[in-house]
Amino acid sequence: MGAEVFAKNKLNPELFDNASGGHRRFMKSARRLWILGALGALAYWLAVPYAKARRQSQLDHVLVSAVEQGDLVSTIKALQNRADPNAHEVFQNSPHGVIDAVQWVFQGGNLVWHDGPVLTAACQSANPVPVAKALLEHGADPNAKDKLGYTALLSCIERDNSELVALLLEHGTNVNARTPDGDTALMRLANNQFSGVKSLPILIAHGAELNSRNDEGKTALKLARDSKHLPAVTILEKAGAKE
Repeated sequence: MGAEVFAKNKLNPELFDNASGGHRRFMKSARRLWILGALGALAYWLAVPYAKARRQSQLDHVLVSAVEQGDLVSTIKALQNRADPNAHEVFQNSPHGVIDAVQWVFQGGNLVWHDGPVLTAACQSANPVPVAKALLEHGADPNAKDKLGYTALLSCIERDNSELVALLLEHGTNVNARTPDGDTALMRLANNQFSGVKSLPILIAHGAELNSRNDEGKTALKLARDSKHLPAVTILEKAGAKE
């Protein structure tokens, strides 16, 4: 009797094998789910920064377009949507000189000829002061340079927009920044006889160096005299400039 009971209660090897097989299938499925989850997390981790970068690029494109058109409302809207106030305006120009022409031949459409901060584009737009002010108030770098080494002030000084010049200087633009040829804004304005002179006193009042020299060894007064920019000569002489 006892032997019969013991025999009935013994583990059935077949049942054990079935249970063991079920456990293995469960673990295999669990591993698959874990791998799929890990791959999904990795894909999300990679996709989110890309999506953010793409959205940022689109926002920056909207901002640059609005700035180029002098559209203040669209500029402010883009900035409020977190477009980068230091985004760059990029486009191609025709080559200048032999070196540019050779680069053009070998690099073609991949060569960027102009790459400048959107602030410079604002200063050259049809509505420069309000648009530039909006950018500056949202964090645009007043001393950012384009590919050629020009700040917004250096790029737009010859337009002699005194209100714009004052705005840039009030927001920290370096009044004595230089072009690759060593010219300051004061020199560039003094050297162009077709420019006005309304901005000259503003530059001087903000600390423009009167007697510094460019790479050719010329001061602003020398440049003004050479270019026969007589109104500039008068202002510079009264300010104490020397040749």
